[in-house]
Amino acid sequence: MILSVDFGHNSIKACSNKKKDLIFPKIIANEVKEIELPDFAEVDPLEMIRVKYKGEEYMLGDLAREQSDIAHSSVHEDDLLTKETKLSIITAIAHLADNAENIQLATNIPVSQYDYKAKQFKELLGEEEIYTVGLYDYNKNKYKTKRFQIEDIIVKPQGYYSLMHFLLNEDGEIKLDKKKEASKLNIIVDIGHFSTDVYIVNRLKEKKFPPTVNISGMSKAYDRIGKRLKIDHNIIKKRI
Repeated sequence: MILSVDFGHNSIKACSNKKKDLIFPKIIANEVKEIELPDFAEVDPLEMIRVKYKGEEYMLGDLAREQSDIAHSSVHEDDLLTKETKLSIITAIAHLADNAENIQLATNIPVSQYDYKAKQFKELLGEEEIYTVGLYDYNKNKYKTKRFQIEDIIVKPQGYYSLMHFLLNEDGEIKLDKKKEASKLNIIVDIGHFSTDVYIVNRLKEKKFPPTVNISGMSKAYDRIGKRLKIDHNIIKKRI
């Protein structure tokens, strides 16, 4: 099975070659609260993520944000190589993969960290490691075990896969009507929640572009809009 997981400080996005996808906030609580749900309640698995990994239980995403007082949500660059990042990614894989499946994983990390952290990020995820992850089934009130092995990992800078999606066909070859674009200078701007990445290639060869300052993302624009609404119209906008 081929999976793509997009690491973000704000959220984890993933999709598979079986045309399944997901997204959830990158928030983790190292605790679990028992939640009683009405018999008629419909449970969205991605809104009620509860997992067991290596004997520990966790809440992730919206459930962690709503039910925990000590949820972890780091937006700093040094949160890339942490157990929280690893847990978020393997949780996404467990939701999309079938049991006892071999996974080929394509993932990405911020452009500013790619040169000196890509190898460590690959080692963090553990190529050829066999994972056992429990996903809580609220209908049966017990964990469903998923086992899978990541047999191959490709790590690229953010923006790379967007460019490939634009240029390549389903066979991995450059589309006939995109050959002219592929031979030019291409600049991909990946605007995230907390930061913006700029990925540059010339004739499909990567150009080094180390940013001298951190480029803000949409959260900065959101905060500025909120301040103007308060000053000009006395409207207090909900924080995100």
